Amino acid sequence: MSGGKETPRQKMIGMMYLVLTALLALNISADAIKAFDIVRKGLEETTSNFNKKNEFVYEAFGNALANNESKTRPYYEKAMLAKKYSGDLYNYIDSLKSVMIEVGGGYMDSSADAAVVSASNIDLSAELMITKGEGPKLKDKINETRALLYTLIPEEDRASVNLKIEAVDPPAGEDGLITWEAYLFAGKPLTAAITLMAKLQNDVRNAEADVIGYLLKAIDANDFKFDVLEPAVIASSNYVFVGQEFTADVFISASSSTQNPEIVAGMVDANGKLIGAGATVKVDSGIGKFKFTPSREGEIRWGGIIKVQGPSGEVKEYPFKSSFLAAKSTVVVSADKMNVLYIGVDNPMSISVPGVANENVSATLDGGSLRNLGNGKYIAQVTKAGETNVRVTATLPSGDKKNLGSTLYRVKRVPDPIATFAGKASGSITGGLAKVQRGVFAELPNFDFDLKFDVTRYRFIMSKPRRDPVILSGNSNALTPQMLDQTKDAAPGDRIFFDEIFVKGPDGQERKLESGILIEIK
Repeated sequence: MSGGKETPRQKMIGMMYLVLTALLALNISADAIKAFDIVRKGLEETTSNFNKKNEFVYEAFGNALANNESKTRPYYEKAMLAKKYSGDLYNYIDSLKSVMIEVGGGYMDSSADAAVVSASNIDLSAELMITKGEGPKLKDKINETRALLYTLIPEEDRASVNLKIEAVDPPAGEDGLITWEAYLFAGKPLTAAITLMAKLQNDVRNAEADVIGYLLKAIDANDFKFDVLEPAVIASSNYVFVGQEFTADVFISASSSTQNPEIVAGMVDANGKLIGAGATVKVDSGIGKFKFTPSREGEIRWGGIIKVQGPSGEVKEYPFKSSFLAAKSTVVVSADKMNVLYIGVDNPMSISVPGVANENVSATLDGGSLRNLGNGKYIAQVTKAGETNVRVTATLPSGDKKNLGSTLYRVKRVPDPIATFAGKASGSITGGLAKVQRGVFAELPNFDFDLKFDVTRYRFIMSKPRRDPVILSGNSNALTPQMLDQTKDAAPGDRIFFDEIFVKGPDGQERKLESGILIEIK
């Protein structure tokens, strides 16, 4: 129940915020300012939903604490710290937002999307956050809270919890270094600053949800339940070379680290009884460490008995059997794309087993398909992001089929392409170059596959100094005649902005690009 995954509504609100910021930089009319307040209201509603979801998680912690005090207490106390850390930052941001509203003359009326009286003033937020020094304080508070929240998560798991709140200085531009607070508040209308505060509060509740969701899951992650005792054999590899040591862990799947079983390796008959005396296996923390060095090729069969003392003191025996393949040393070179498979494309793979002919090797793919091209070459096709296993089976000279294990692959969606106009995603071009452009294109640079994305629709905004922007829509990658009329008159100082860009890739699925195109005529 992490709750921190960004919803389509959040993405939409975030994109609207970026677009409105760009429009305000172009001195757009009061309609854009009003739109900012609509975005602010949407952010506040989303934050309210996060508050309700987080309170539900805290209620679940309370129930778990009442059910099992000793197991839940460590995680409950960390959850309470997460609540305090995030609450302190949330309230601090709220106090700054209240000051902005007050210095701006308060809201004009009580409507849901009302603006403050001085919404378009570009000096008030800069005076508070930069001149009076509240911006650096907020920056430090955000980063301090982020660090405190991460201390509640074990270091080895922090990479899996991406907290979406951080205050860092942007990369240096042509004018040199610029601070986080200057980037966000200098020259920005007061309504933009108030909306930004609402967004930061939303990020705080999102981060809180990520941390407490992780902690709630961790309660049961460390809970061991022993229902059935079964022998288990985990080999470091089911395939070794002649002369190479074979190692395997042999243990009872419900064994305790405080009680070592007795493990004897040897051949086991049909009745589960050991044939001969066998060899004692060294046991460490409940796990037997079996070692054997084969001297011949082929399938090596082995097994043994695991002896465990039961609760009443009686000794129970659990027989097990296993095997592995031994082969002469050889070299297998596979020049594949990497351990990543992409959805919607033909992923080339090479699969071979040293000592086994390619025609005696078969492979399957969890949640996808493998097409055998012959000579150890395959084409993998996947449909769902996450992870998948390639499982390999070999037919041995005896005619038996042997499972040789699996290889884990990550499955990813092909990344979003970059939309370009005149070969650029952003920057400046001459008016002459703008006049000869005929469309918007999507490119996927530095990608392992040669894939084509087609632009299916977009929105075009032409902004000229001291004029209302011209907003048009296109239903293919081509510029419409009306757009061409605008670009042919492009002059220095004009700006062309493309957003709401949708593309279709080789999987046939339409997707919306997160970033747009901003071009300035020089």
